[in-house]
Amino acid sequence: MSRAELDKAWAKTFRGMCYGCGFLGIRSHATTVVGSADLKQRQAGKLFKDEGQAEAEPWCIKGTTNLYRETILNVVQPDPTGWATKGEFLELLEAELRKVLQHRERDCPDWGPYWDGFTPKEMIEIEWHERMNAGNTRVQIVSMIVSGTLALAGLALAWYAFSTE
Repeated sequence: MSRAELDKAWAKTFRGMCYGCGFLGIRSHATTVVGSADLKQRQAGKLFKDEGQAEAEPWCIKGTTNLYRETILNVVQPDPTGWATKGEFLELLEAELRKVLQHRERDCPDWGPYWDGFTPKEMIEIEWHERMNAGNTRVQIVSMIVSGTLALAGLALAWYAFSTE
């Protein structure tokens, strides 16, 4: 299966869901660096720790949505006296994040398919190159049309010049 076919299949299944978006990352609170969220992390909702186990949050690199805010606002405190443990709170956050990532459909204009092994920053670079190439293709097509039109006009003028002699 080609990359284009994989992208179409992925988009058909996950289009509009953050789970399947290439711009979903993990933003470390310690360094503010946005890293990649791999498939295991996406499936488990484990986006609240970075690679060094520092506190982190799910991050839309395009800025389309605030996943952390969406998640935290939906977590209901089970005990009015406070959380039993920090681990319990983290489990509730992860469960809610799974719902947000895997079941909330959005009409997101910035959605792009997730490619395992690529960071959100690399996905933006790929998107930029694709747009530039698409623009170059349009320029090439217009150039070919203009060149063809000029060539036909030249032939018509030459034919006219020879036919009037």
